Amino acid sequence: MKKYEHIRIKARKLRQQKKSIDEISNNLHLPRTTIYYWVKDIPLNREVKINVKKAAAANKKKWELIRNDWYQTMYKNATEVLENRIIRDFIVMYMAEGYKRNRNAVGVCNSDPKIIAFCCKALRILSDHPFYCEVTSYPDLETEKLKHFWGNITGLPLEEIRIYLKQAAGNLKGRNHRLEYGTAAIRMGNTKLKMEINALIDYTKETWI
Repeated sequence: MKKYEHIRIKARKLRQQKKSIDEISNNLHLPRTTIYYWVKDIPLNREVKINVKKAAAANKKKWELIRNDWYQTMYKNATEVLENRIIRDFIVMYMAEGYKRNRNAVGVCNSDPKIIAFCCKALRILSDHPFYCEVTSYPDLETEKLKHFWGNITGLPLEEIRIYLKQAAGNLKGRNHRLEYGTAAIRMGNTKLKMEINALIDYTKETWI
């Protein structure tokens, strides 16, 4: 996966510094399975392994407590937070469209510019953490045109608009598809915000019953 090569290199450097899988995962906001796959060939001696295992257990417990505190704090304040219509609408939409697999990352993917613009607006209200935009393109779309289009929609600088080419099957010449500007995904590595979103989702579901 070439688009993650720079992150893989960073993960390997951290492993060479005797960091545990959990520490690297939390540092880079990526799943443990991904980190393990990237660094499994870097050996650790027995003493280091024991120390890493102990440190990993302590670190895991620490982060469990921190994540739970973030969740509980937001849940207690959910009524007030959800009075903001933008946040409320974003939370409801996130239930269906949001990225849920990684507890350390927030993300929404859609081809509708208005939805992406709305998500950017909501994220800026919820957090001051930086985010970026991944655009899935096709061979018959112009990269620079896509960058400027989604840059205007998201309000992000062009260097934060990342274009990834999807090699579609068949002959694309003359194709009349609906995705004139590809599909955009807003990504943010932010464990705290993910826990807060989960709390707001759970609270909202409870109000529906």
